[in-house]
Amino acid sequence: GRAILPESCQNDEDVQRWVHNLQRKDIAEVDLTLSSADFVRYFSRRKEGTASSPSDRHYGHMKIIARMEDSAVRDTIVRVAATAVAVQQPLDRWLRCTQVMLDKGKGVYINNLRIIQLLEADLNFILWFIWSKRLNQAATNSGLFNTSQYALPGKTCSSAVLKKVLFFDLLRQSQQTGSIVDFDAKAAYDSLIPALATVTCMRMGLPRGAGDFMTQLINNME
Repeated sequence: GRAILPESCQNDEDVQRWVHNLQRKDIAEVDLTLSSADFVRYFSRRKEGTASSPSDRHYGHMKIIARMEDSAVRDTIVRVAATAVAVQQPLDRWLRCTQVMLDKGKGVYINNLRIIQLLEADLNFILWFIWSKRLNQAATNSGLFNTSQYALPGKTCSSAVLKKVLFFDLLRQSQQTGSIVDFDAKAAYDSLIPALATVTCMRMGLPRGAGDFMTQLINNME
């Protein structure tokens, strides 16, 4: 629905523009249905040694389940995961994760360490299919990403570097002046506001129920 702003903000053009950009785009909602075939497709491509949060459900177990002829176990896991998203209630074991600090290869200083979170294997499954795959595809197909962004399907960092090199070469050969601007959102993932991130996903087609699920997950994870 339409956002209602405090009276003090209603005449602020920047705030008005910001709120307008958060309105849902005119695109179809992302499909939240998950199937046993999706389970097989996801875990058959993952390495057995992939690290996950400590529990009784490791990637090795999931790969065995994906290869089983009887799909009853797969169907049960998928149905439980899909129901948790539908009712916006993460499973208790999904609320526990393991944080690991990895060296970026830029020196021994503490600010050169990268923190990653190891999540449950079945939680990674639904996050990948709904957020990483379907939501990204919907936003890409609807042209919601800026064309200058290279963290997109079908693009690589090498493409960005090549484009920059060609730009400089053309300037030198044509003896023209020019300028280039790089936007590197340093520490962007350290500054995410869960509720705002959820609204941003919803404007790109994420159903509200899935957004509420993600907010519950982030706010209660330990």
